Amino acid sequence: YLQLAEEALRKALQIHPQSSEARRHLSFVLYTRHDFAGATQEAERAIALHPMDSHAYGVLGDAYLEVGKYAQAQDTYQKMIDLQQDLYAYSRLAAIKSLAGDSTGALAALQQALAAGQIAGSPQEHMAWVQWQLGNEYFALGNLTDAEASYQLARTTYPHYYRALAGLAQIQVAHQRYPEAIALYQQALTVIPLPEYAAALGDVLTKVGRHEDATKQYALVEYIGHLT
Repeated sequence: YLQLAEEALRKALQIHPQSSEARRHLSFVLYTRHDFAGATQEAERAIALHPMDSHAYGVLGDAYLEVGKYAQAQDTYQKMIDLQQDLYAYSRLAAIKSLAGDSTGALAALQQALAAGQIAGSPQEHMAWVQWQLGNEYFALGNLTDAEASYQLARTTYPHYYRALAGLAQIQVAHQRYPEAIALYQQALTVIPLPEYAAALGDVLTKVGRHEDATKQYALVEYIGHLT
């Protein structure tokens, strides 16, 4: 549906070229499609039209981050935070801190994101995303107990959340509970067939000797790659 979204947004801009919101949303669509140059251009146009749109700074910072412009990304995220201290700003600050190896700072920023989201009544899926990110930070530190608790919380906040299911699956792999990991990866793939989940499932199936099933998952990765 990304192509349909882009077509709709470009039509909106034909009708109203000065719509900063349409440009910001177009920037996000382009970012999602990994057109980071296009996303940067549209985010900058959105900011020129509406300099107080904190979310446009967020998408611009994301585009910078993806192409390795870390200093520019950090500066852009700071502008976003200066405009609005919300879940979206703090979660991006956490990403920069994590990238710099500041796990303590990343965890603190994610906690700030959750607190801001609770006050603002942010959508449950967005809250779950932050809880999932907390799980990732704990997992990277080798703290499997807190990682699992965070993934479970994300799953409770937003039932059937595919990211939380995959997070819990990697916890099970770490504990060598392979049947449980297989079931969780299969659930995640049922929601959204992301190639990284198919590859991870294939690896677990290989570990338990189910080579034919593993080959099917690796083939699925190739198929998804052709589609995208």
